[in-house]
Amino acid sequence: MNRFLILLTMLLLSANAIAADPSPKPGVDSLRRFFNEVNSFSARFTQVVLDENKNPIQESSGTLWIERPNKFRWNYDTPYKQQIVADGKRIWVYDVGLQQVTVRSLNGSLGDTPAMLLAGKGRLDDSFAIKALDSEDNIEWVR
Repeated sequence: MNRFLILLTMLLLSANAIAADPSPKPGVDSLRRFFNEVNSFSARFTQVVLDENKNPIQESSGTLWIERPNKFRWNYDTPYKQQIVADGKRIWVYDVGLQQVTVRSLNGSLGDTPAMLLAGKGRLDDSFAIKALDSEDNIEWVR
Protein backbone atom coordinates (compact mmCIF):
# COMPACT_ATOMS: atom_id res chain seq x y z
CA MET A 1 0.00 0.00 0.00
CA ASN A 2 2.81 2.43 0.89
CA ARG A 3 4.54 1.69 -2.42
CA PHE A 4 1.34 2.52 -4.28
CA LEU A 5 0.97 5.85 -2.44
CA ILE A 6 4.59 6.76 -3.09
CA LEU A 7 4.24 5.88 -6.78
CA LEU A 8 0.99 7.84 -7.06
CA THR A 9 2.56 10.87 -5.35
CA MET A 10 5.56 10.75 -7.69
CA LEU A 11 3.30 10.54 -10.74
CA LEU A 12 1.22 13.50 -9.60
CA LEU A 13 4.29 15.59 -8.83
CA SER A 14 5.89 14.78 -12.18
CA ALA A 15 2.64 15.63 -14.00
CA ASN A 16 2.58 19.03 -12.28
CA ALA A 17 6.21 19.62 -13.20
CA ILE A 18 5.49 18.80 -16.84
CA ALA A 19 2.34 20.95 -16.89
CA ALA A 20 4.07 23.95 -15.31
CA ASP A 21 5.74 25.94 -18.07
CA PRO A 22 8.38 28.18 -16.49
CA SER A 23 9.09 30.10 -19.70
CA PRO A 24 8.05 33.76 -19.61
CA LYS A 25 4.85 34.67 -21.43
CA PRO A 26 4.86 38.44 -21.97
CA GLY A 27 1.60 38.42 -23.95
CA VAL A 28 -0.27 36.50 -21.25
CA ASP A 29 1.27 38.66 -18.51
CA SER A 30 0.31 41.86 -20.37
CA LEU A 31 -3.25 40.63 -20.84
CA ARG A 32 -3.59 39.75 -17.13
CA ARG A 33 -2.08 43.10 -16.13
CA PHE A 34 -4.54 44.91 -18.40
CA PHE A 35 -7.54 43.19 -16.79
CA ASN A 36 -6.19 43.78 -13.28
CA GLU A 37 -4.99 47.38 -13.58
CA VAL A 38 -6.91 49.30 -16.28
CA ASN A 39 -10.04 51.06 -14.97
CA SER A 40 -11.25 52.84 -18.10
CA PHE A 41 -10.55 52.84 -21.81
CA SER A 42 -12.09 53.36 -25.24
CA ALA A 43 -11.46 51.58 -28.51
CA ARG A 44 -12.63 51.04 -32.06
CA PHE A 45 -13.48 47.40 -32.71
CA THR A 46 -14.27 44.94 -35.46
CA GLN A 47 -16.15 41.80 -34.48
CA VAL A 48 -16.21 38.82 -36.84
CA VAL A 49 -18.60 35.88 -36.33
CA LEU A 50 -17.36 32.60 -37.83
CA ASP A 51 -19.31 29.48 -38.76
CA GLU A 52 -18.23 25.97 -37.73
CA ASN A 53 -15.73 25.90 -40.63
CA LYS A 54 -14.21 29.21 -39.49
CA ASN A 55 -15.68 31.10 -42.44
CA PRO A 56 -16.84 34.65 -41.66
CA ILE A 57 -20.62 34.98 -41.68
CA GLN A 58 -21.03 38.44 -40.13
CA GLU A 59 -18.80 41.42 -39.45
CA SER A 60 -19.67 44.29 -37.11
CA SER A 61 -17.71 47.38 -36.16
CA GLY A 62 -18.02 50.33 -33.86
CA THR A 63 -16.67 52.07 -30.77
CA LEU A 64 -16.73 51.14 -27.11
CA TRP A 65 -16.10 53.04 -23.89
CA ILE A 66 -15.62 51.26 -20.58
CA GLU A 67 -15.38 52.49 -17.00
CA ARG A 68 -14.95 49.70 -14.49
CA PRO A 69 -16.76 48.29 -12.78
CA ASN A 70 -19.79 47.58 -14.95
CA LYS A 71 -20.25 50.87 -16.81
CA PHE A 72 -19.89 50.80 -20.56
CA ARG A 73 -21.21 51.95 -23.89
CA TRP A 74 -20.96 49.94 -27.10
CA ASN A 75 -21.89 51.73 -30.33
CA TYR A 76 -22.26 49.40 -33.29
CA ASP A 77 -21.99 51.27 -36.60
CA THR A 78 -22.18 48.31 -39.01
CA PRO A 79 -24.00 46.29 -40.18
CA TYR A 80 -26.82 47.84 -38.10
CA LYS A 81 -26.69 50.81 -35.77
CA GLN A 82 -27.14 49.69 -32.18
CA GLN A 83 -26.20 51.11 -28.79
CA ILE A 84 -25.62 49.07 -25.65
CA VAL A 85 -25.27 51.08 -22.44
CA ALA A 86 -24.77 49.92 -18.84
CA ASP A 87 -24.82 52.17 -15.76
CA GLY A 88 -23.64 49.54 -13.28
CA LYS A 89 -27.15 48.34 -12.43
CA ARG A 90 -29.06 48.12 -15.71
CA ILE A 91 -28.24 47.51 -19.34
CA TRP A 92 -30.05 49.21 -22.23
CA VAL A 93 -29.94 47.78 -25.74
CA TYR A 94 -31.18 50.33 -28.27
CA ASP A 95 -31.81 49.31 -31.87
CA VAL A 96 -31.62 52.57 -33.84
CA GLY A 97 -33.39 51.21 -36.94
CA LEU A 98 -36.33 49.83 -34.97
CA GLN A 99 -36.31 52.74 -32.50
CA GLN A 100 -36.72 50.14 -29.77
CA VAL A 101 -34.98 49.82 -26.40
CA THR A 102 -34.75 46.80 -24.11
CA VAL A 103 -33.79 47.31 -20.45
CA ARG A 104 -32.58 44.49 -18.19
CA SER A 105 -30.82 44.09 -14.89
CA LEU A 106 -27.06 43.96 -15.39
CA ASN A 107 -26.68 41.13 -12.86
CA GLY A 108 -26.41 37.93 -14.84
CA SER A 109 -27.00 39.59 -18.22
CA LEU A 110 -23.36 39.37 -19.24
CA GLY A 111 -22.60 35.87 -17.91
CA ASP A 112 -19.11 34.58 -18.67
CA THR A 113 -18.61 36.71 -21.76
CA PRO A 114 -15.72 38.89 -22.85
CA ALA A 115 -18.01 41.87 -22.16
CA MET A 116 -18.22 40.82 -18.50
CA LEU A 117 -14.44 40.70 -18.27
CA LEU A 118 -13.95 44.01 -20.06
CA ALA A 119 -16.52 45.84 -17.95
CA GLY A 120 -16.09 44.08 -14.62
CA LYS A 121 -13.35 42.94 -12.36
CA GLY A 122 -13.76 39.25 -13.12
CA ARG A 123 -10.72 37.00 -13.08
CA LEU A 124 -9.57 36.18 -16.56
CA ASP A 125 -8.42 32.66 -15.68
CA ASP A 126 -11.74 31.77 -14.05
CA SER A 127 -13.65 32.07 -17.33
CA PHE A 128 -11.11 31.47 -20.09
CA ALA A 129 -8.18 29.16 -20.88
CA ILE A 130 -5.36 31.57 -21.74
CA LYS A 131 -2.49 30.38 -23.92
CA ALA A 132 0.50 32.27 -25.28
CA LEU A 133 1.10 31.88 -29.01
CA ASP A 134 4.22 32.71 -30.99
CA SER A 135 5.10 36.39 -31.30
CA GLU A 136 5.13 37.98 -34.73
CA ASP A 137 6.32 41.46 -35.78
CA ASN A 138 6.81 42.48 -32.11
CA ILE A 139 3.21 41.52 -31.30
CA GLU A 140 2.60 38.98 -28.55
CA TRP A 141 -0.36 36.80 -29.57
CA VAL A 142 -2.62 35.21 -26.96
CA ARG A 143 -5.47 32.77 -27.44
